[in-house]
Amino acid sequence: MGKNASKWIGVKTILSHFGTGFGNTAAFGDDFNDVEMLREYGIGVAVANAIDEAKAAADYTCDTNDNDGVAKWLEENVL
Repeated sequence: MGKNASKWIGVKTILSHFGTGFGNTAAFGDDFNDVEMLREYGIGVAVANAIDEAKAAADYTCDTNDNDGVAKWLEENVL
């Protein structure tokens, strides 16, 4: 993988292409490759079983991925 490749750069490119701001978007993650994305997104959400660095970078922590944490967070905060 190229050293300039990351989830954050990919998502930033897509959002820019569609003219969507970061403030209205949420990112979910649990590992090292998600830290930058969680920190830079409008809303960063780490699952409860994420590494400490991901949880520290996120704005919120939801339930674990094994316990449908992302779905629960979306139901409570979006739907």
